[in-house]
Amino acid sequence: MDVHVRPSSNANSRGTCAKACVLISSVVIGVIGVCAVLLMAYKDSRFLMHAGHSLRKVNRGARDGRGVSIAGNDNCTNQLCLPEAGYLVSRLNLSVGQCDDFYRFVCSDRWFEHETQELPFRFSSVQHVYDTLQRYTKDGLLNLINNEKLDASSALVKTLMFVENCTSSATRLQSEPEHFEAVMRRFGLGLFPYTSRPLRSSSVHFVLATMARELGLFPIFAVTVLPANRRKKRHHTIVLKQRLRRWHEADLLSAETYHWVLKKSASLLPSIQHLTMQQYQDVLKISKELLMMAAYRPPVPEHTLVSGAEFAMYEKINLTSFLATLFEQSHVYTKESLIAVNSKAYFHRLFTYLDTGIDESTVLNYLGVYLWVHLSPLFPDEHSSAPHLPGVPYGMPGASKRFPLCLRYAESLCPQGMFALLTVALGQTNSSVEFVRPLEWWIGDFKDVLFSYTKRLTWLDEDTMEKLLAKVEKMHVSFLIPASLLQEPNVFKWTCEHYDVKFAALPPILHFVEAKATVLRSHWNHVHTGISLLRHMQSFDYKIHYSHDANTLSVPAAYFGEVLKAPPVLRRFYAVKILPDALEEVLKLLLKQGSYSLNNFTVFSSWTENATSRFNVLEDCLMKAYMDRLLAPLNYTNTCEPLPTLNATHRFLTHGISPRDKIRISLASLQDFTTTFPLPGRHGYAIGLTRDMRAMA
Repeated sequence: MDVHVRPSSNANSRGTCAKACVLISSVVIGVIGVCAVLLMAYKDSRFLMHAGHSLRKVNRGARDGRGVSIAGNDNCTNQLCLPEAGYLVSRLNLSVGQCDDFYRFVCSDRWFEHETQELPFRFSSVQHVYDTLQRYTKDGLLNLINNEKLDASSALVKTLMFVENCTSSATRLQSEPEHFEAVMRRFGLGLFPYTSRPLRSSSVHFVLATMARELGLFPIFAVTVLPANRRKKRHHTIVLKQRLRRWHEADLLSAETYHWVLKKSASLLPSIQHLTMQQYQDVLKISKELLMMAAYRPPVPEHTLVSGAEFAMYEKINLTSFLATLFEQSHVYTKESLIAVNSKAYFHRLFTYLDTGIDESTVLNYLGVYLWVHLSPLFPDEHSSAPHLPGVPYGMPGASKRFPLCLRYAESLCPQGMFALLTVALGQTNSSVEFVRPLEWWIGDFKDVLFSYTKRLTWLDEDTMEKLLAKVEKMHVSFLIPASLLQEPNVFKWTCEHYDVKFAALPPILHFVEAKATVLRSHWNHVHTGISLLRHMQSFDYKIHYSHDANTLSVPAAYFGEVLKAPPVLRRFYAVKILPDALEEVLKLLLKQGSYSLNNFTVFSSWTENATSRFNVLEDCLMKAYMDRLLAPLNYTNTCEPLPTLNATHRFLTHGISPRDKIRISLASLQDFTTTFPLPGRHGYAIGLTRDMRAMA
């Protein structure tokens, strides 16, 4: 039987109600939307009217020189609010959508404290900021400050005061936005966080790079060290002009700065020869920040070659930031002094090194050490190592946190030195005495520098000075030579054979440790063989040690791997790495700020024929260096120019390695290996250098 269901009247009524509800809801939503649009338009109109009214008040006050009444606003945290913000809105040409954010931003008194990505508006360039602030001065906005109608601590007021000082001073560069940025830091208005942490922003690199071009700090310092004698001054002036021309041709100076400096005859840099104790503490703080700046390097991806242009840019940044900061801070010191520093000798050292052809980064490090050595004995608590300071790339547990006296890229020269040292040892001599003989020049050179530094400690009494000089004269300098360099020529062989890919992400020292542990386990089948190696590995450190009791300075031979190469590298490595570390260690201990001992080491002395070359505690770990490049996964795609292979390298790579083992060392590994580490030779050639890298060298 078929059953037909007829819709009831209740169902029809429910459908009608649903349609009505939907219609009513749509109408309500539409009304709400219209109201919201009208409300926003009303607020925008009130906002623009208020901004225009504020702007009229500002301009009126600026024209007649009288102060303006400060508009009350509960959201403002200081007196710098809507009138001045309205003026800024008109000058910065902000859109309507940016105005509200900008008002809140100014009222919070946090202007110029934000990073670029946090700004509610963006300046097109530094020149835009500078031009804008100059317009404030021209339009008379500083009259508000003079009448004390604004909060003197607000960011905008301090900025305006600075702009007036910058544009009216006869000793300032008149139209350089980079100079404005540099001095702005001194007013606490830095566009980037300068004193809170090491510089890591790309905008910082831009600012410092432009400072190198525009500020003319090199000639400014050159003028300060001109001698008083007229004949010598004439000679130095000629040299200065030649130097300025060279810097100008190298794009370190703009044409305006170049001609401006040539016209100057008086010193622009006030003397820092007389400082108070408080001022010395300020200088110490500055020097620490400078060294932190120098220690930072932009991270470079592994197996990525940096072009010569990029490398040169970073060199300019570091040296210029050092000199710029010192220049901007030096004028605040008065003649009230307790201690004196020979500032002319300090700056003369800079140009002595520049004239001898040493690169700018080396000069930066040397001058940083000069400051640090003079100041750190006075304030031992101020220069203690901090955990945030950059250290060696592969720091081991328990290793010392060395103060970053050298640039970050110079840290990597320690492993490079290890490879060069190993190559020379296996390719030229197996005698430890003959091996160290070419390094003896450094002992006399280092003592001369140490004598010079000790004599500059003018705050010491006469008896203490004599004791220190006697201690320096009797100091015994030794070199730490690993026996594995002279007695284990097959280290490449068994390391390559027993390398495991799973260790690729580990620090390079673990490559060697694990490979050697695998070899020992296969020979002796003992599960505990590798434990002692790990313990030795953790105790290893690229550190110069000084024994206060024995008056002995021990330098790891790995430091001198670069010294055995081309002369330019020798000068850089000596000044950048060996000299700062040795000075830091020795002077710290000579002035009784601590002591170290070498109870766990057996040292090899270059002055004794019968001394041993073994210190077994470190020999398993001194291979840290080249294993990084040899064993890490390689993605070498750059085309390299083939250069002659050195005889020493040939002997090193072929001695004790069978043809089968040679095949295991891939061509890609050797190409990347030699690209990164130039090898010693009669003509300074290196295998596998690209054209850019060779031009940079």
